[in-house]
Amino acid sequence: MKKLIAILLAAALLLTAGCSLFSNPDEEPDPYEGPNSHTDPGKTDPNPGTDPNPGTDPNPGTNPNPGTNPNPGTDPNPGTDPNPGTDPNPGPGDVTPKELPRIGYVADSTALGGIYFLSQNDGKNLNSFQAASQEEMAEMVESGAVDAAFIVTNLASALYNTTDKAVKAAAVTSLGGAMLVENGVAVARISDLKGKVIYGVGKYTAGDYILRALLKKNGIDPDNDVTMKYVTRTELGTRMAEVGSVACVTVPAAEDLMISVSGVRVCVDLAAQWVKDFGTDMLPYGVLVYRTDGRLTESDVDDMIRSVAASVQYIADAENKSAVLTLLKRYGFGETDSAASAVLEDSKPALLSGADALKAVLPGFLSQIQAVKAVAIGRELPDDGFYRIKNAG
Repeated sequence: MKKLIAILLAAALLLTAGCSLFSNPDEEPDPYEGPNSHTDPGKTDPNPGTDPNPGTDPNPGTNPNPGTNPNPGTDPNPGTDPNPGTDPNPGPGDVTPKELPRIGYVADSTALGGIYFLSQNDGKNLNSFQAASQEEMAEMVESGAVDAAFIVTNLASALYNTTDKAVKAAAVTSLGGAMLVENGVAVARISDLKGKVIYGVGKYTAGDYILRALLKKNGIDPDNDVTMKYVTRTELGTRMAEVGSVACVTVPAAEDLMISVSGVRVCVDLAAQWVKDFGTDMLPYGVLVYRTDGRLTESDVDDMIRSVAASVQYIADAENKSAVLTLLKRYGFGETDSAASAVLEDSKPALLSGADALKAVLPGFLSQIQAVKAVAIGRELPDDGFYRIKNAG
């Protein structure tokens, strides 16, 4: 998996020179801590605080016809500045701060790779907002409450179709996020699920759609050959304490269950199963989307993609594990080091950007979800406008 992540990062990490809206791990911290400072601390103003025409007269106190000024008391240049109040190289105090971009996330696999990016920029170059669920995240994107978000792929497609194409996919950020867990059941493959009860926290979630697609691929009718039961998160813990239980859950929920309920273990990684059954290179579980009518310019989006790519690389570096676990707890991915560590181990953060790369992996995935339930992707497969053409770097 580390090799795959490295391959995916290669294109995105060919950084171009120039100023970036967002901080990267290898950048020196900006000494100007005010929000949205675009000033490069390495650059100085050749005329700090001075005005090239500071109200002076080229012939001070002289007049070729003293006492006979045809316009007494007037001066053709009476101490005015041709560019009043402007400075070609404004200092940090002269910058008019713009509204910070708003980035949304859910504490699951879709956003895990971007956590270092959020931590380095939160409150300075952006404001982050955590949603309780992917459905809530979609509502925030649709209403314009956030300008960009880490979100499951099928909802990104649905948003493109429901916002008059105002939402674009900038990058794939996660290659998996749902698992089957069991307690005392001999489940080694999808075909073993026939005739069983499968619990889930929400009907028609990304994991639910993925499982249904896999059941159909393995000749199992999800509506007749298995029983899908949807319960609350609290009730799920109670159900999974019963021997013989199976559930389809997100990676964080799976880790919580294994820590809190004796006997629970992961039996099928749905991402690995998808790759095997559908013959693809990956399961593009989550993407980074942005609104084209929001606070992010196209240049800002370039910066964001590069910064998230660097964030994924930072998180993948074993030397940073202790710092990463602290960030995961801070951003709601686990209350303890053990919980956060388990989420880190089983999540599959990635960064894949560029229209050609996205079109190579997303349409196939979306078509399988469309076959399960068309409304899950906004009914129609998104056209080419969904895929951001410009590739960061």
